[in-house]
Amino acid sequence: MRTPLLSGREFTDSDDAAAPLVAIVNEAFARKHFEGRDPVGSYISATVSRPPPDLLIVGAVKDVVLDGLRTAPPPTVYVSYCQRSELGPTVVNIRVSGNFVEAERAIRAELAPRLPKIPLDIHALSEQVEGTLVQERLMAILASSFGVLALVLACIGLYGLLAYEVTRRRNEIGIRFALGARRSQVLGGIIRGAGRLLILGAALGLPAAWAASRLVSSMLFGITPADPGTFAGACGLLVFTGFLAAFLPAYRASRVDPMQTLRNE
Repeated sequence: MRTPLLSGREFTDSDDAAAPLVAIVNEAFARKHFEGRDPVGSYISATVSRPPPDLLIVGAVKDVVLDGLRTAPPPTVYVSYCQRSELGPTVVNIRVSGNFVEAERAIRAELAPRLPKIPLDIHALSEQVEGTLVQERLMAILASSFGVLALVLACIGLYGLLAYEVTRRRNEIGIRFALGARRSQVLGGIIRGAGRLLILGAALGLPAAWAASRLVSSMLFGITPADPGTFAGACGLLVFTGFLAAFLPAYRASRVDPMQTLRNE
């Protein structure tokens, strides 16, 4: 599994049934029972068989995920497979390269003749991890869908507001053109108005989003509820789509015919 070794040694071929019983512990076990000291060389009593034997700790390894991506690694003791007197259902982890289907076929061809009465279930580790994330993936899809819907509604509202503002100020814009205003000035003025609305929305929305993020903290792993990158990305996407929605009304305002406006006046 390529679990990093922190101190001591890994299991070797010499750790068989005739050798002294040995064990390897993880960081969580060392923190809990040895208060951060190096546990290598100490003895522990573990219920890996009956009666509980005394095991010599020969190594310490880093914590690994065992019970789920959202669960902290528990204190763990690893023992040599060849030294266990009681064996139940066995899980074998095999590192392969190349196509998984071909590897599965080769593994079955190797093990089936040796274990004719034992069912073999072979799954990719990535497939097993994906199977534990069904609920999280469903929640992510639902949250993303509602987020996209909210973004679309915000853009529609911004577009409608600016379009109404341009229509209401159509005569004013035409008179400005007649007095010498440039199209870039009119276009920039409307875009700046959209920018003020977006800044106000972000100023009100960010604290609300930060407070609401605490409600989903139990569903997150590998990221904090107030992750700066996520908030920055959401604000950036809202600003980009908001300016995109504001561009069409602004462009229409820049195409107002001043002569037609003066005739209407």
